[in-house]
Amino acid sequence: MKNQGAGPRGFPSTNWEQLDSLRSQGPAERRDTLDTVIAAYWKPLYYYLLRRGHDFEQAKDLVQGFLTEAIEKQLFSQGQRERGRFRSLLLASFDHYVSNSQRSERARKRSPDGNLVQLDDAAEASEPLFLKSCDSPEEVFHRAWISGMVLRVLRSLEREFARTGKEAHYAIFARRVVNPVLDGAEAPPLNEIAQAHGLTAKEAANRLLTARRAYQRLLREEIALYLGSADEANAELDDILRFLAGR
Repeated sequence: MKNQGAGPRGFPSTNWEQLDSLRSQGPAERRDTLDTVIAAYWKPLYYYLLRRGHDFEQAKDLVQGFLTEAIEKQLFSQGQRERGRFRSLLLASFDHYVSNSQRSERARKRSPDGNLVQLDDAAEASEPLFLKSCDSPEEVFHRAWISGMVLRVLRSLEREFARTGKEAHYAIFARRVVNPVLDGAEAPPLNEIAQAHGLTAKEAANRLLTARRAYQRLLREEIALYLGSADEANAELDDILRFLAGR
């Protein structure tokens, strides 16, 4: 398991040790960690509730209350790791929280150490286009989770290629693989992308292959931050690759 704090590629590490440490942190450090947790997890939960029929404000309040309570009750404690994939644990716990809130006929609107900025920005956010084809709230949650990871690692890939003068590798991969999935559109022909970069189709294909391999490496590093076993990591990677393949 990697160290706490920001990962080597520049985006925060939301790993188990960092989550375990939340209750012992001072206010400023705790706020930074909470921002990391919220940024990584709120969208899948929020879009999940929208698909279940909640309005924007209800969804925002419930997600905010749940993430606060999850921290206070140490949902992310060491002992929870053996219960399976982190995102499955998160969704099951969220369902329990929402059911309790509905039974009590009140939404818990709570905010640790100030407002949750990311959720304030979400008050009027509808589902992204790529979620429209999902059949169920559960599928919305899992696809939103995966898309968040895809985008985090894509930003890391862009920075890595920029440092090594391989901007075209990144651009080809984004246009050919990632953007069509997120935009719900057909992937442009490789010849068209190659021409835009002054390359032959073979040269573009070679750059695309290099980018795919680099992206899978970064995905594995990201996945290892919060999954407890090699089997879980392999299953998570398979889910993400299926998502990128448009299935």
